[in-house]
Amino acid sequence: MIVLGISETHCATAAVLRDGAIVGCASEERFSRLKNDAGYPRVAIDALLRELALSPAAVDRVVLAGTRIPSYDWMNRVMRDPAYAREYYAVRLDAPRRGLTARARRLGAKLGLLDPAPGKSPLPERERRVAVTTHLGIDADRVSLVDHHTCHAAAAYFGSPFAGASALVLTNDNSGDGLCATASSGRGITLERSEATPSGPGSLGSFYTLVTLLLGMKPGEHEYKVMGLAPYAPAGPTERATAALRTVFDWRDARPCRFEWKKRGHSTAPSSRRRSASGSTGSPAAPSGSSRSRSSVGRGACTSATVVSAWRSAAASS
Repeated sequence: MIVLGISETHCATAAVLRDGAIVGCASEERFSRLKNDAGYPRVAIDALLRELALSPAAVDRVVLAGTRIPSYDWMNRVMRDPAYAREYYAVRLDAPRRGLTARARRLGAKLGLLDPAPGKSPLPERERRVAVTTHLGIDADRVSLVDHHTCHAAAAYFGSPFAGASALVLTNDNSGDGLCATASSGRGITLERSEATPSGPGSLGSFYTLVTLLLGMKPGEHEYKVMGLAPYAPAGPTERATAALRTVFDWRDARPCRFEWKKRGHSTAPSSRRRSASGSTGSPAAPSGSSRSRSSVGRGACTSATVVSAWRSAAASS
C-alpha cells in the first residue's frame, strides 16, 4: 500500500510510505529556496514520485496533516515578516507597561469590531482537497484529513522501536487543531486518546514562542536554539529568572495538570477534552466566529505584557 503524507504548514513537507515504511521524504523549502516555506508542497511531491518511480495512480491514500490550518499566505507572512510577527504576538521589550492603543485593540477584538490577527483566516477544507485532486488527478475519496496531534502521536509511536508494545504517548506543542497537548495509549496498531488540553492561554509552546521572540529570535524555528542554550545558563540567574517568570506562568497541579497564566485575568481553570476512540481524529473544530477561536487567535496581545513584565523583573535582579 502506498500512502502519501502531506504537511502544509511551516516547512511544508511530503513523505511516501510503502506498506508502513517511509521510503522518501522532501520539504518544499529545498526546491523553493524559501526557509520554512508553507503551502501545498507541489514540487516536493513531484520530486518524490519521480525519485520513487511512482505515478499518482499508484498512490492508494493521501493524508493531509491537521483538520484546520490558517491560509498559506498568513503562515508565510508570520514566518518571514519580523515586524508582523511582533505585531501578532505583541512582544516588545521597550513597550510601555500600559498602552491605550493595545487596550483599545483588545477591547475591539473582544467585541468583534476589530480583527485580532490581521490577515489570519482559516483555509477551507475544500480548497485543500482540491489542491490534491487537481494536482494528482485522483478521486476525492482517496484524500483524508487527520487531527494535528494524532499525527504527532502516530509519528512518535509507530516510528518507535516498540514494535506494537503498550506505551504512553504524549504530545505537546504551541497549538494544533485547537489543542496544545494530548495523552494517548498506544498498543499494536491503535492509538487511544485519554486526555487533551485546549490551546490558547496555558499553552507551554505558546509561552516558549513569546520567550523566543523576546530573545530576538525567529518564532516557529529558533525555539530549538533557546533549548540548546538553556543548559549553559549559570544557576543563580536561572533561579532568579525562573522565580520571576513563575509569577505569571506556572504549573498547576490538578486534574488534569496543566500550565496557566497567573496574572491579569489569565488564570485558567483546569480543563481537558476526553477522547477514547481507536484512530481518534481529535476534537471538532470551533466555528470561526466562536469565542474560543477568537480568544486563541488574539492571545498574543493579551499575554505578552505579562511575559515582558516578568522579563524586566528577571533582568533587573540579574
